[in-house]
Amino acid sequence: MGRVPTRLRELADRVFDRPRLDIPITHPSTWGVPPAEDAVDGQVIWVWPEMSYGFLHGIEVLGRRLGQPWQALEPQPDWKIVHFFGYVCRSKSHRRS
Repeated sequence: MGRVPTRLRELADRVFDRPRLDIPITHPSTWGVPPAEDAVDGQVIWVWPEMSYGFLHGIEVLGRRLGQPWQALEPQPDWKIVHFFGYVCRSKSHRRS
């Protein structure tokens, strides 16, 4: 498909090689929506898991463009959805030595 930097490919391989993937839905913060449970003082709900449904709808739109029958309401077990934030900077002034 596209050219993926080696470091990013290695990270994805390590994540997908895990037998299961635990994703926290809260994190320590003083700003945000607190969970309904009382046992998690100082925690707020992490916004990204709730956005995953929007990503699934984006995949459905992409599927229509590519002629694939992908449905947001019916994600398949063989789907590997990866959403990375950030970018690879190619500027020499930002590279680590």
